Amino acid sequence: MNIIFKVTDNCNGNCIYCSAGAPERTTISMASRETINGVFDLASYIYDRETGRQPISVVLHGGEPLIGDGQLLEMIL
Repeated sequence: MNIIFKVTDNCNGNCIYCSAGAPERTTISMASRETINGVFDLASYIYDRETGRQPISVVLHGGEPLIGDGQLLEMIL
């Protein structure tokens, strides 16, 4: 099972095929700590009760998921 989690639309790249890193973006909008916790709580619930303890992948999506204050990286590690 895969859970796709769109953490942010912001990016520090400037790829020609993507507008996520467009220069007009001046603020970093990230999922809140509560939302991040909720996603991992949901994954844990699904793992325990719905999948028979089969592996679950949480895919970080959207912009650059590790941009910002490091809260997501801290929670993953």
